[in-house]
Amino acid sequence: MKLSDIKGLYAGLTPPKSLSTSTLDKIKELRSPNPRRGTFSAPLLPAFALVACLFIVALCIASKPNEKGSNSDLTNAFNLEIAEANDDTGSASVAASQSGLMPLQDSIGPSLKLLLNLDVTGANVSSVAYRMVNGASTSRRVTGEQRGEEQPVQTHDTVRLLASGTTDVSDADDAWDDSFTVTYKEGSGVGSYQTADGLYPFLFVDSASEDYWNSDPTLALLHEWVVAGTGFDEFDIDPAHTTSDETQGAEESDEVYRARRRQDLSQTIAVADKAERNYRDAFDQQASNNETFLSWMKSLYVKSYEAANKRLSSARLEAKVTFADGSTQTCLYKISLVDNYQDALANRFDALVNIDNDFSQQLSRKLPWKTWEAPTSEQVDADARLSAAIFKIEEADD
Repeated sequence: MKLSDIKGLYAGLTPPKSLSTSTLDKIKELRSPNPRRGTFSAPLLPAFALVACLFIVALCIASKPNEKGSNSDLTNAFNLEIAEANDDTGSASVAASQSGLMPLQDSIGPSLKLLLNLDVTGANVSSVAYRMVNGASTSRRVTGEQRGEEQPVQTHDTVRLLASGTTDVSDADDAWDDSFTVTYKEGSGVGSYQTADGLYPFLFVDSASEDYWNSDPTLALLHEWVVAGTGFDEFDIDPAHTTSDETQGAEESDEVYRARRRQDLSQTIAVADKAERNYRDAFDQQASNNETFLSWMKSLYVKSYEAANKRLSSARLEAKVTFADGSTQTCLYKISLVDNYQDALANRFDALVNIDNDFSQQLSRKLPWKTWEAPTSEQVDADARLSAAIFKIEEADD
């Protein structure tokens, strides 16, 4: 075999990075149209040894997976793009942006809605069916229920997943399926696939619970006021507590019945008035000055995420993958707060206040609930606090 034949055979190949520098130099010299003479201090390899060396190089290159786009010969592979684990922790922090887990609307309250990026990496991915599994469910009393023999409670999953064609999503539980399937098309990146359906996947976390209300003394007083004023506690699901005593007894005269109802109403009003004063006094103390009020609102903002994290602790995002050859694979992912979430959320709150610091409605109504519209891409680009990771995601075995 002539040296020119060898050069022509391997001129189009790219050697792997693992080759030594000296070997690469020799290959480059052979590829050159005008090879330099006397470059190497050691004598040139015999022709047969050089051929063997280059043959091994060719085998190394040919056996290496193609890094540029997909290859039908590649082994089936799948992973969520946002779940690419790093070497140190086995989990990946997820940017608070459209490429990760972005709060659809930042809010202070007992629920959280996240826009979830479901782009994937891998090979031969055709479609993926997503759903939330192993999550906790909650039962609570609902207003307007029929009392008596009918169980006066409503049970639903505390973490739910849905896909919408727009970002304008209703909170109506009945409108949400427990799973959906996304078909994929190959993207422009290395082994990457983007959703082909034009869907907006959302993760909704309902963290309203006794633990949430009791996480802050002022919130606890607010809940006591609501219960006292309405006689309705959504967390009291004991059927024995739903029997109404508002009906007139069979042996009860009209006068006695009306007197009993007036007394019951007076007691309810007195208890509710006291609960209201207790709450408003606590609220006024929190709002005594701007610094104290903002500090309290920031703490409630962080508690909203902490409550959501408790709901997410047992839930898993299940991805059932179908590959081009019809084979399937199931992966589970766990979502949780990053280790430094308190700092990340405190900084994000400060950044949101820089955008919208109008708390007049909260102060006038004496209620802490606040919602910020999602920051624009320009605002996120201008302030790194708005894209700092809040959650991390990792592949789970259970």
